[in-house]
Amino acid sequence: SEAPLRWPKAPSTNVWMNAGEQNERSPMSELEVVARATVAVAGESAAGMILALTRSGNIAHLLSKYRPGVPVMVFTDSSDVARKLSLRRGVFALAIDKEDVAGISDYERPAEALQIAKEMGWLSAGDKVVIVTAGEDIDPALAEGSVSMRVVTMSDFEGPMFI
Repeated sequence: SEAPLRWPKAPSTNVWMNAGEQNERSPMSELEVVARATVAVAGESAAGMILALTRSGNIAHLLSKYRPGVPVMVFTDSSDVARKLSLRRGVFALAIDKEDVAGISDYERPAEALQIAKEMGWLSAGDKVVIVTAGEDIDPALAEGSVSMRVVTMSDFEGPMFI
């Protein structure tokens, strides 16, 4: 006559669920998608390192999240960002003085960063490097979706040889 006891339903622990949606993953931001792809490309292409240019440190934080098998060298113009990033796994952050890069265009900054890495002994001719930049990190006026990744091979010439 009495109804059997039923355990109450436990709340869902699925972190991918949106409110009101069942079993659907939350979409990743464009920045996170590129960070995840960068780590995968670095592994698949046998790159020696990942080089990231950032002001906010967001891309470097996400790169560390996906635990790349190669070091991540990060160039930033903020000493606070560099200090915080130095605590992230696999990240080596360098704070570059804003005055030192004032005359360098956004297009030339990756080549300058590669040259610095080469001078520090992190790279040599023939090494592959995955370079990642986020538009809002280079120029705050750019849209969030302008994120780029490319693979370069260091050559004996002045700048990198793009492949």
